[in-house]
Amino acid sequence: MQNVLGGGDVGHDRLQLAALEVEEANLIRRCEEVAESLAREVIGLVLEYEELSRKLEALEGQLETQLQRQAVMEVSYRTGQGSTDRMLNMWQRTDTLQARIEEVKIDQGQTVRELEVLYRYDGETLTVPVE
Repeated sequence: MQNVLGGGDVGHDRLQLAALEVEEANLIRRCEEVAESLAREVIGLVLEYEELSRKLEALEGQLETQLQRQAVMEVSYRTGQGSTDRMLNMWQRTDTLQARIEEVKIDQGQTVRELEVLYRYDGETLTVPVE
């Protein structure tokens, strides 16, 4: 009689089933939130890497120009033209550009490591680590 009126074992089973369905819906929603969050993070890291690549390319172009100027100035300096202060300044600018290039390369490496933490790549397959 209790089963007919919604009580007893049938009612209890229905309540457990409803609770499981709610839990399943919450888990699905949470998985979607995590997937969206990971996607946003990956997109941000990829954009950061691309920005660093453009910055690196620009700095390498500046360094090439700087090295050409430095070579011309060194020739003049060796022949007695130009001052030591100007030559030291030129070398310092070259060193500064080289240091900035190294910093960008380090930042790129850090970005790649962050991506590797989010996704594992074995040479063939990209996987998301399950926590």
